[in-house]
Amino acid sequence: MGKAERASAMEASIKEQFPGVATEITPRGELVARVSPGGYLDFCRYLRDEQGFKFLSMITAVDYPPDRFELVLYLDAYGASGDAPAMQVMDTRTRQELGPRSAGLTTSQGTPVMVAATLASIIVKCDVPHDHPVIPSVTPLWPTANWHEREVYDLMGIKFEGHPDLRRILLPDWFPGHPLRKDFTSKPALREPEARPWPVVWPDQKDGREPGE
Repeated sequence: MGKAERASAMEASIKEQFPGVATEITPRGELVARVSPGGYLDFCRYLRDEQGFKFLSMITAVDYPPDRFELVLYLDAYGASGDAPAMQVMDTRTRQELGPRSAGLTTSQGTPVMVAATLASIIVKCDVPHDHPVIPSVTPLWPTANWHEREVYDLMGIKFEGHPDLRRILLPDWFPGHPLRKDFTSKPALREPEARPWPVVWPDQKDGREPGE
C-alpha cells in the first residue's frame, strides 16, 4: 500500500472515530486534520496509539490576528519491511553514509538492522483563541514535544497545560512579549530604542540604535 492509499484509509478511520475532525489529503499524500481545542489531546493520543504515529518532528504556530493562532503538529509513522518487535531501525542517512557496509549489519544482540521508511505522515492543525491561548501539552505523548512547545510559548505566547517545564527557551525571562506575534512591533518598548531593556551598541554606533534606525 502506497503513502496516498494509507492516507485515504487513515482518513476514513478518522472520520469514523472523530466525525467532527475536518480532513484533506495534500498532493504529497499527507493527511491534514483540523481538530478543536477540546478534542486536541484525545485525537493526538489516538494518532499515537491507534495509527502508529510514534514520531513528532515539529510543533509550530501561525498568528491570525485578531482572533486566533493556528497550532500545527507534524507527525510521522515509520516502519521497515519485515518489521518485528526486536527489529532495530537505521535511518536512511546512516545507510547512505555506510554504503555497502550497511548490508547485513546486526546489533550486538544479533538482531538485523533495517532501513526505516516513512509509512504515513499527518499534519494536525488546531485553532487556539487569541483571548485565551491555552492548549493541553502533548509532551506526555511525545517527550520530544517538550522543547517544541517551549519554543511556541516563547515566540507566540501559547501556554501548554500540563507541560513539565514551561518557560522561555530562546529569549531571556525579562524579554517583553512574544516576537512572532503580528502585534509585536506595535509595543512601545519596541518602537523606541531608548525604551528597550536590551541596549544594542554596534561598533560604529554609540547611541544604542540598531543600523537603519
